[in-house]
Amino acid sequence: MAEHRAARVAEVPHDRGLRVTVAGHAIVLFRVCGGVRAYGAWCPHQFADLSDGWVDDGYVVCSNHLWCFSVDDGSMPGNDIIRLPTYPSRIEDGWVFVEVTP
Repeated sequence: MAEHRAARVAEVPHDRGLRVTVAGHAIVLFRVCGGVRAYGAWCPHQFADLSDGWVDDGYVVCSNHLWCFSVDDGSMPGNDIIRLPTYPSRIEDGWVFVEVTP
């Protein structure tokens, strides 16, 4: 895996996601638990842009049909098959860094 600078922390809204492209991957960043987490940018339901979504009570919520995914691992409650891709991320010097497979 390779680590890439994705965005400034200040660019990530507090009330919704920020879609970025990292090494050809569409990724959405959300502020979670004082940090920033990275997920695949598209909802698996009808491929809605998750950057229009928000985080509520430990879940990333898609704005189109309110599908929810755990902020911890991208899993959908009650469904062992559907989940968001997750990417390791960290913050350093005001930047969000995301690891992706080349």
